[in-house]
Amino acid sequence: MPFTYAQIAFATLWGWIIFSQAPDAWAFTGMGLITASGAASVWLNLRARSQSQAPAAADTLAD
Repeated sequence: MPFTYAQIAFATLWGWIIFSQAPDAWAFTGMGLITASGAASVWLNLRARSQSQAPAAADTLAD
């Protein structure tokens, strides 16, 4: 999965080196939004996995 996000960085780098095209502010905003969304997705999936693997609390009645 991280390699997918690395493609964005390498495409930006090669576009700058080969075509002398530097991304503008909107491009950087979009790249940041994509990266933040991916990070949030990973975080939510890890959180859901840890909650599903947590041992169930013992349900006891106090006498």
